[in-house]
Amino acid sequence: MTSSETLYLASHILSMARIDDASIEAELLLC
Repeated sequence: MTSSETLYLASHILSMARIDDASIEAELLLC
């Protein structure tokens, strides 16, 4: 795996985690 591939995967995972956090916060606000 090249360093650019690792960076791409890391940023993708971080963005996915951010989306999950945002959706959880939205659900808490709606409750």
